Amino acid sequence: MLLTDKQYLQLVADALAKEILPELVNPGPRSAAEYSISALLELIKRADHLPAQINERSGAGLVLADRLVRFGVSDASDVAALRDRFAREAQHPESAFSALLTLLDDGGKALLANHSTDLAATSWLRDAADWECAYYTTFAATPMPEIGVDAAAKPLTPAKLQRHLRARLDQPTLEVTDFVGIPGGMCNETFFCTLRSPGEADRRVVVRKNTPDPLFDFGAHRVTEEFETLSCLSDQGLRVAKPLWMFRDLPDVDGNFYLTTFGAGRKVGGLDGATEELPERLLLSVAEFMAELHSIPPERFAPYYPSSDSPLHLGDTAEQAVQRYVDQFYKVWSSTDRFPSPAEAFAIDWLRRNVPKNKNPAVMLHTDCFVHNFLVDDNNEIATVLDWECSHFGDPAEDLAYIKEHISARMDWDRFIDHYLASGGQPINRDSMGYYNALLYFRNFWGCNKGVARVSAGLSDVKMITLGSAHRTRYMKLCIDDAVV
Repeated sequence: MLLTDKQYLQLVADALAKEILPELVNPGPRSAAEYSISALLELIKRADHLPAQINERSGAGLVLADRLVRFGVSDASDVAALRDRFAREAQHPESAFSALLTLLDDGGKALLANHSTDLAATSWLRDAADWECAYYTTFAATPMPEIGVDAAAKPLTPAKLQRHLRARLDQPTLEVTDFVGIPGGMCNETFFCTLRSPGEADRRVVVRKNTPDPLFDFGAHRVTEEFETLSCLSDQGLRVAKPLWMFRDLPDVDGNFYLTTFGAGRKVGGLDGATEELPERLLLSVAEFMAELHSIPPERFAPYYPSSDSPLHLGDTAEQAVQRYVDQFYKVWSSTDRFPSPAEAFAIDWLRRNVPKNKNPAVMLHTDCFVHNFLVDDNNEIATVLDWECSHFGDPAEDLAYIKEHISARMDWDRFIDHYLASGGQPINRDSMGYYNALLYFRNFWGCNKGVARVSAGLSDVKMITLGSAHRTRYMKLCIDDAVV
């Protein structure tokens, strides 16, 4: 597949050492984790050095096998077959070497049984012992690989955040507490923390930060632009967390970041909401939220994009906005490192040539709008919508295509669409949803490829294992199936 066995092993070893081991306080699990890390590093060392060292030692081992033939305790044809096998398996000679060890061990036992008083046999046994010992000691002396360390990393820490907030807010006694990173996310990092100042109520806040090498580096995938989008949506009264402060280009932090209020409501469902039961009132609330979002005139976003590379052109139709967006995808796709993929070339070409017709005005889209990005109130209605990094301008059918599968599994899709339209939603060409599914799946399967390709450049993230196998394969198949020629 996309990664080598060695790279898979390194990702697992790094995750165990950096993410899991520091959290283990019980001696039993901690010891097991340490042994597991050692075993993984041993396997990496074998992948790096074992074939070469076996090939280096195999010639002397075969000479020992020839000497056994002269004692009459081994067959010359067996030794010849082993020589041929080493020649055929030079890249992976482990099984041939195991067969050689077996032949020498059997020969040694035969010498003990039949030539115990023969000084030549004793000499052979000594030479065989020296040969085997030299092989194992040479391999043991080979340095073990190290856990991946990014010497240039400048992570955001509670102390750094506290220092920068004190300077920004002119509050020298402000404290940052309960700082915790939230798992998940491929482009941006998310942290929760509490701001504490004497004489004031504690404030729970959310921090959104670009990674040092973001998976996607355009549009609202950049936290600077996600912040601007949230600022506009918040000003329009939409149900989003209120942006607080943006921090750019700090010398001690390896990515821009911003803070928002901690959104109202509670989490519901699992990571993607794929299987759990959900109240119909919540599903209808999704339709109402989308109708509200899609009704915001694009010109209201213009002041928030003074230096944006987002393809926002006032007066664009939905069709024109989608074309610009897909062309932007093509530009980024064609200029970034990735593993070779003719399927990606087909998909991006098809997407550029088959943008659905839609002369209605472009609207702001979320494009990841389901329960894993909601906070819900006590009435099972959306209180806050999170994670706007995939937001852009386009056709409202794209937002609806993303959630159709989830909604249809729980209520009648036509009834959902009717409620969306009755709530002020935009006209939808339902025949275009296959195109927008293909667009979503292309984004996902190309993103998987791009993410995994960064492992070769030093990225150490255990999520890349499933990203490069199961997820990429699934999204590729779905994209190709929807891209009807």
